[in-house]
Amino acid sequence: MSGWKLGDAVEKVILDVGLTEKKRVLSGSLSGGMKRKLCLAMALVGDPKFVLLDEPTSGMDVYSRRSTWELLQKSKAGRVILLTTHFMDEADTLADRIAIMSHGTLLCAGSSLYLKSRYGVGYILSLSKVNSEVPVEPIEREIKGIIPLAEVKSAVAGEVVVQLPLHSTNFGNLFRMLQTRSSPLGLSSFGISITTLEQVFISLAHKQLESDDGMIHDTHQLVMDVLSPIHQVLLSLIPNRLSNFFQRQQYHIASSA
Repeated sequence: MSGWKLGDAVEKVILDVGLTEKKRVLSGSLSGGMKRKLCLAMALVGDPKFVLLDEPTSGMDVYSRRSTWELLQKSKAGRVILLTTHFMDEADTLADRIAIMSHGTLLCAGSSLYLKSRYGVGYILSLSKVNSEVPVEPIEREIKGIIPLAEVKSAVAGEVVVQLPLHSTNFGNLFRMLQTRSSPLGLSSFGISITTLEQVFISLAHKQLESDDGMIHDTHQLVMDVLSPIHQVLLSLIPNRLSNFFQRQQYHIASSA
């Protein structure tokens, strides 16, 4: 890309990342969040088919982070984006496939829904009491009468948090009970949500899934599963000689594992 096409591409990506007012400012004078935006702009200019981003929203304020998410979602079409992040909600929002690492070990990989179903703790029922003096025992007793495996995780001030098993099927009866018995139980409102990726990560980080030998084998398989789609895209972009090198390296990794 060169000439007027390059100029137009630069102007467009500067507008996309929200740096129009800073395009005449030296990069060293930009804030940390703006430098992240500049790095993202440099990565996307020229319409590359493979983009590698290391914590692209670190240091950004909430508004800038959301804007960056929208840009990355629009930019996903026709390319592979490999992104690392410490924000679980960012991974949940942007990623089609997610790999979770802890202490240098790859623990799992899959879609957000798969990880929540496979490693999640279930559903979280949040109950708001009319005041902090309302007892928790009657509420717990009523819920366990419908879902015996329900477990109260916290009861602080005016809120009660109850963990429900992932395969619970009595939600209809539970909601009807909460609606009809809200006044006697002293409840003002309630809501339910599925396990978040943050909870999945915490659960995996505190639990050994396999023996040491099994973990090594599974980790290798996970690495190959995660990198396989990226590998195929790279083979379509690079010259044949370099393509053969990548194929030999993949075979070497598989053989040594």
